[in-house]
Amino acid sequence: MHLTSADVGHGRPAAGAAHASESHRNVLASMALLLLLVLLVGGVYYAWTTGKKPEAAAPAMQVAEAEVKSAEKNKQPAASDDVAKTVPAKPVQAATAAKTEGAAPPTLEAVAMKELAPPKEIGLSKEERKLPVAGPPAEPLGLYSQRTRPDREKWIGKVGGTPQSELGVTAGLDWLARHQAEDGHWGPDCLGSGPSSRCEQEHPCMGPGGKYDAALTGLPVLAFQAGGNYDFNQHAYSDNVRRGLDWLVARQGPNGELVGPLNRLGQAPGEPAAYNQRYMYEHAIATFALAEACAVARAAQRHPDEKYLAAANKAVKFIESQQHGDGGWRYTSNKGNPSDTSVSGWVMLALKTAKEADLPVEAETLSRMTAFFERAADPLTGRTHYQGLRFVTDATTGVGMLVDEFVTHHNDSDLIHLASAYLADQAEARWGAGRDGGSDFYLWYNCTLAMFMAGGDPWKRWNDVVRNHVISLELHGSDCNRGSWNPNDQFGDEGGRIFSTSLAVLALEVYYRFARDDGSQAPEKAK
Repeated sequence: MHLTSADVGHGRPAAGAAHASESHRNVLASMALLLLLVLLVGGVYYAWTTGKKPEAAAPAMQVAEAEVKSAEKNKQPAASDDVAKTVPAKPVQAATAAKTEGAAPPTLEAVAMKELAPPKEIGLSKEERKLPVAGPPAEPLGLYSQRTRPDREKWIGKVGGTPQSELGVTAGLDWLARHQAEDGHWGPDCLGSGPSSRCEQEHPCMGPGGKYDAALTGLPVLAFQAGGNYDFNQHAYSDNVRRGLDWLVARQGPNGELVGPLNRLGQAPGEPAAYNQRYMYEHAIATFALAEACAVARAAQRHPDEKYLAAANKAVKFIESQQHGDGGWRYTSNKGNPSDTSVSGWVMLALKTAKEADLPVEAETLSRMTAFFERAADPLTGRTHYQGLRFVTDATTGVGMLVDEFVTHHNDSDLIHLASAYLADQAEARWGAGRDGGSDFYLWYNCTLAMFMAGGDPWKRWNDVVRNHVISLELHGSDCNRGSWNPNDQFGDEGGRIFSTSLAVLALEVYYRFARDDGSQAPEKAK
C-alpha cells in the first residue's frame, strides 16, 4: 500500500486502522534504513581519515572498508618507472607504517608530490634528480654487486672462498676497527703504548710503521668497503668508513694532495709542497678510497656525498698534475725522472675508479698511462718491469695484468695468459705444501686480484696455495694483535701492521670485491 501526499495531507480515512499502522511502520523502517546508511558512510569516512573504527559498527565497517579499499585499488593507476625511481624509500616506509596502524596509505603520487622537494631546492642536475635522495639505500650493482650479495656463505665456495677465509676477513676487520683513532685516521700512533694508542695496554701491538697516515687510512677504508661497508648503507663498519673518509677530506691540501705527516702540505693553491717521502703512494691510495666511496654510491643509484665527490675530484686533478713525461708516476715530483709501475699501479686503480664514479679524467692522462704500461710489459713472458727495462717483479707483473683487466679490457690478452701461468707456477714453488717462501703482502694483494679477474686453471692453482698460506699467518688468541698479520715482509718497517693487515684482508675479500668482467657483469665506466 502506498500513501499519497493527498491522502496524508487531507486526513482522508484509510481503509482501516491496521492499514494505517502498517504505513507508519514502512515509513519508520525507511527512515531507519536511511539513518543506518548515513552512520555507515560516516563510519567509513571516520576510519579512513583517523585510522580508528567505531566499535558499534565494527562488522559493517569491515565490510564497507574492504569494498572501498578494493575499489580504490582498482581505480589507482600503476606508477610509472620514472615516479617509482624518484620516490625515496623513507616516505614509502612511512606510508607502510601508517597502513599497519589502520590509516589508509597515501597513493604513490601523493607521496611523490608531498615528500620530494622541487628540483631547484634539491640543488641537483637533471640527471642527479633521478637518484634516490632518502631512505634505506639500494645496494651497489654491476662491478660492486657481489660485495653485498645475500647468503655469501652459500656461494663463496664456487669462486674459491672458504669459511676459513671469511673468518679471517671478519677477524681482520675487527682488528682494523679497534685500532682506528678517534678522529678517524689510522697511523703508527694508533699502535703501541703511546698516548694516542688504541691498543689494549696489557699486550699492545708492535710494528707501527711509518707516518704515512693518508695511505694507512685509505687502505683500511678500502678493506671495509670491499666487505660491503659504505658510508651510506648502515652496515657493521659504515661508521668506520665514514670517519676515515671524513679525515681524508679534512686532511686534503690546497692543491688536492692527500699525504701524511712525512710530507708537508702546500700552503696555498699552486705552491709546491715538500713531497719527498713516497708521496704518490700515499696520495694514490687515499684517492682510490675516496673515489670508490663515490663509485659505489653511483652503483647504488645514489648521489655521492658532496664532500667526498669534491675531494676525489681535486685528488684526481692533483694526480694529473703530477704525471711524468713518460706517462707514469714516481716518488718524486721531478717529472723528468723515470716512473715506476708500482706507484703507477696505485694511480691506475685510483683513476679507473674515478671513471666509475663519473669523475672527469683527461683522456690524454689515460692514454699516456696505458702507453707507459705497454712499454713496461715483456711480450715474451707477460711479466711487467718495475722501472724502464732494468728488472721485473712478480708484484708489478700483477699490476700489468690489472691494467689489461680494468683499463683496456683486454681480458684475453697474451700478457694475461703468460703472466697468470707464470704466477701460478711461482705460488706453488714458493708457498706450496711444505714450502715457506716468506711473506709478501703487496705481491699477494696485487696478484690475487689480478689472478681472480683472469680466472681459469691458473687462478685455481694460485688460490689453492696463497689463500691457505695467508689464512695461516693471521694471529689468534687473546692479545690485542688478534686478527692482524705480522708486518714481517720487505715493506714491514715502513708499512707496519696496518699495511700488512689491510692488504691481507683485501686479498681474502677478492671473491666478492669486484664482479668478474665476463661479459655478463662488465664494468661500464672503467674504459
